[in-house]
Amino acid sequence: DSLGKIIRIIDYKTGKAEEKELKIEDWDNIRTESVLAKSFQLLTYAFLYQKNNPTITDNIISGIITFRALSAGLKTVKINNNEILNTDVLKDFEHQLHQLIEDIFNPLLPFAKTSLLENCEFCAFKGICNR
Repeated sequence: DSLGKIIRIIDYKTGKAEEKELKIEDWDNIRTESVLAKSFQLLTYAFLYQKNNPTITDNIISGIITFRALSAGLKTVKINNNEILNTDVLKDFEHQLHQLIEDIFNPLLPFAKTSLLENCEFCAFKGICNR
């Protein structure tokens, strides 16, 4: 939607969303820290929106409205405490996206089960790896 001159990309969730899941201080963490999965998702939406609307360059925000805390309103992803996702920020995200895809297709980096069993507790795929 839009609010004034700001384009808001909103993901409505039935679960909770915590501030730590939406705060990025180091770009490399977006690919390695599972706690930032929601941020990755929101940045993907913003990136795709901006690619399809190239004239919109500096007034995008992306966030979550959770039905568990409607009164909290829109919780936005923040890069270094800034919620505006301009083209520079989205180019930085695109670089991380490219790096992730390169890692996925790199035959020298095999897929492996996590050594942190607590990560498996809510994993949708734990039945596949028998965890």
